[in-house]
Amino acid sequence: MQIQIADGLPLVELRLGHAGRAVRIQRVLIDTGSGSTVISSLRAREIGVIPEPQDPIRTLRGVGGMEVVFVKRVDYILVDRRRFKNFEIELSPLDYGLEINGILGLDFLTATRAIVDLKHLELRFGRATKEI
Repeated sequence: MQIQIADGLPLVELRLGHAGRAVRIQRVLIDTGSGSTVISSLRAREIGVIPEPQDPIRTLRGVGGMEVVFVKRVDYILVDRRRFKNFEIELSPLDYGLEINGILGLDFLTATRAIVDLKHLELRFGRATKEI
């Protein structure tokens, strides 16, 4: 999958699927410094993925400060025609002053054995990787 550089950031596109519905999400940041995968709560809402009282809550800490997020498990994340099933995401308004709709974090990148090739601006998945 081709990585797009916009505003100095490495961005890709994915599809998020849940309960028979899917949404295409553009401007998703590849972030090896983020431990988790975070999706815009507004974009996830488009397919009915919303925070509910029984959902776990986490506090994220980073350079920009702290943020409380809801944890959800979705049916799949589709990246470059590869479907990764039953994946845990965090929902956030992503109000960071950047125009992004999600973050592919280290949890996704390691689980999928992703290869971030900055020379060729490609995101690939290791040969041993199978759909998860």
